[in-house]
Amino acid sequence: MFCSFSGQPAEDPVVTTSGYLFERRLIEKYLQTEGVCPITKKVLTEKDLIPVKLPSVSKQIKQTVSSIPKLIEVLQTEWDSIILESFALKKELHNTREELARTLYEYDAACRVIARIITERDEARAALAKSQKSDKNEEKKIQKKQKANQKEDDKTKNKNKTETEMKIENENEQLISQEKVQEFVSLSEKLGKKRKVMRSKLRKHKIKLPKIEKYQTISQSDNIFENETQPIIALESVEHSPNILIALNDNNSLCLYDYEKSNVISKLKFQDDHKTLSTSQKMESFVVGSTKGDITLWDYNLKTQENGKLINCNEKFTLNIYDINGDDENEKNKNQSKSKMIDVNIHPDNKTLVTCLEDLSWSLIDLETQKKFRSFHYQSNQSINLKYSSNCIHPDGTLILCGLTNNNIQVWDIRSEQIAATLQTDQNFTVEQVLCSNYGVHVASVTSDSIVRLWDLRDQVIIETLDGFDLNKNTCIAFDQTGSHLSIGNSNKISNFTSKKWKLLNELKISHEKSNIEKIVWSKNNSLLIGNSSGGIEYFNLK
Repeated sequence: MFCSFSGQPAEDPVVTTSGYLFERRLIEKYLQTEGVCPITKKVLTEKDLIPVKLPSVSKQIKQTVSSIPKLIEVLQTEWDSIILESFALKKELHNTREELARTLYEYDAACRVIARIITERDEARAALAKSQKSDKNEEKKIQKKQKANQKEDDKTKNKNKTETEMKIENENEQLISQEKVQEFVSLSEKLGKKRKVMRSKLRKHKIKLPKIEKYQTISQSDNIFENETQPIIALESVEHSPNILIALNDNNSLCLYDYEKSNVISKLKFQDDHKTLSTSQKMESFVVGSTKGDITLWDYNLKTQENGKLINCNEKFTLNIYDINGDDENEKNKNQSKSKMIDVNIHPDNKTLVTCLEDLSWSLIDLETQKKFRSFHYQSNQSINLKYSSNCIHPDGTLILCGLTNNNIQVWDIRSEQIAATLQTDQNFTVEQVLCSNYGVHVASVTSDSIVRLWDLRDQVIIETLDGFDLNKNTCIAFDQTGSHLSIGNSNKISNFTSKKWKLLNELKISHEKSNIEKIVWSKNNSLLIGNSSGGIEYFNLK
């Protein structure tokens, strides 16, 4: 029979009312301090202890204190104390473990409740946001519908107004052939698909945007025209050879220049007042135009360059915009003063030239036959002396944008041979430069008051106005190849903006402090090229 305290055979066993067996001396010591059963925790007194009778054994003779038996008795007493203390500690440990388990369970339950509440909160927020967005979308749809109705009314009014104001030059001339129109439409669809692919890659970050914030001057040339210090008035990059640019200065000198090697490849000198320049996207050729209407197509071959020697540019043909009209129109031009040609551009199809004259007219010329196959003349009923001041072609090739001296921009559609829209402002300043981004949606314009305006071509509204530039210095603009950045040159500083809310990214200063920026252009390899007032070229990119 073993004691429930010590687990040892009991010498004087007793049983409690609950049925547990103990060593009498151990349980009596415990009851003196606790007064309850150590197992059941019920009230227990010494009277409740029932002795267990065992066969009688001979009692040991009482020994003296100094004897070994007495020492053993003292040790026994100490052992009993240790057993009682150990039992109490075990009970306390058991209770502590139960409390810990209960606490951990409550903590886990609390975490699950909190997680469920957070999930319900997030779902409620998402539902609220979706509801608000749905309300906003509905509101936008209503506004868009109202705006579309208003736009339709305005188009009807503008169409009626245009019919009275616009006159197609040479009414006896036939319209653009359906075959040619279909060529323009097919090209527009093809280029539009390429643009959509580019936008998709931009959204998926498959195309790396230029890190303009880290751009630095890579190289700079004080003057690529040697002894001529006239400013650069036209600057074009070559798409199929991104390291090549073509520059035209105000002294009728032209240079083909390798800006990566700081090397002049070819030089040309013209007699008349040549002011415009345009390069072919696919062929090694470019067009130069004079204010008198002379247009010359040149070609070159970069493979013929040897040991740094200059290559020859070959003149393919020269024509005059006033000499390629019909007989009746030539007779008409003889009797009136010839208007100044302000721009000439190579169409994206590389088969057509687009010329723009000051007298509110522009024409399409076939490069193969060197014949004009369509001319348009806008006649305004306004009393002011209205003129064309700038011109550009939309990346798709079906829209021609013409800047006016009254701060407006006309958008002509080649397919319908009509004015598709007019981008209008209240101010009356000359549009000195108009430019479409490769993105195809945004149009930027610079007016004579050095203000840059950003337009959304879809809604024909101004989305941003950028000002604060030096009025006494030339202001020029250029979009990068992705249409994600706009660079504005003024004085000796280039300001770079992102198309996301048109925020200023950074400002770059040219090295030549005494020169001003005249022209800027982005190359296909994301190099930012500057033409200054001293005939120099500066090249910015990542080092």
